[in-house]
Amino acid sequence: AHAVYEQAQVLGNLGVLSFTTNHFKEAVDYYRRGINIYLSLTDQPNLAQAYQNLGNALFRLEQFEECEQAHQQALSIYEQLGWNHISCEVKMNLGNLALVTGDLSKAVRQYRSAFQDFCTFEKWIFMPDLLSYVLFLGEAKKDYSLIQEFYRNLSGKVPSETLAKIRYSLPKEAQKIVNTDPLGE
Repeated sequence: AHAVYEQAQVLGNLGVLSFTTNHFKEAVDYYRRGINIYLSLTDQPNLAQAYQNLGNALFRLEQFEECEQAHQQALSIYEQLGWNHISCEVKMNLGNLALVTGDLSKAVRQYRSAFQDFCTFEKWIFMPDLLSYVLFLGEAKKDYSLIQEFYRNLSGKVPSETLAKIRYSLPKEAQKIVNTDPLGE
C-alpha cells in the first residue's frame, strides 16, 4: 500500500510540474491517474487536492464543465473533512470559472463565500487575488460595489499594515476604486 501511495504522490508531483510548464494536457493525465489511486486508498485529503489541481488544469484547457465538476468534487471533500480553511480557495476558483463563463450572479455568490472564509481563517495572502478577480467582475458588470464592500469589510478586520499591503498589491484600477470609497479608508 505504501508503494501505491508513493506512486500517487509522484503522479501528483508530475502533474504540478506539467502544469507549471504549461503542459496542461499532461497535467490532466497525471492528476486523473493519481485520483484513481487515491480513490482506491480512500485518501480524502490528497484526493481533494488532486481534484482541485485537475480543475485548475482543465480551466487552462477551457474544459469548463469538467473543471467545475473537479472543483465541486474537491469542495465537497474539503467540506466533509471540515477543511473550510482550504475550501475557500476552491470557491475562489469556482467564482473565476463562473466569471469566465458569464454567470456573473454565480461568480458573486462564490466570491462572497470565499471572502467570508478568507476573513474567518485570516488568509490575507489570498485577498489581493480575490479582490483582483472581483475587479474583473466589476468591469464585466459595470458595477464596482462588490469590491468596495469587500474592502470596507476588510477595514475592520485586518491590521492596518496588512490592509495597506493588500491595497498596494492590487492593480492600479482597483487601488483607485478602493481609494475613492469614502468608507474604505
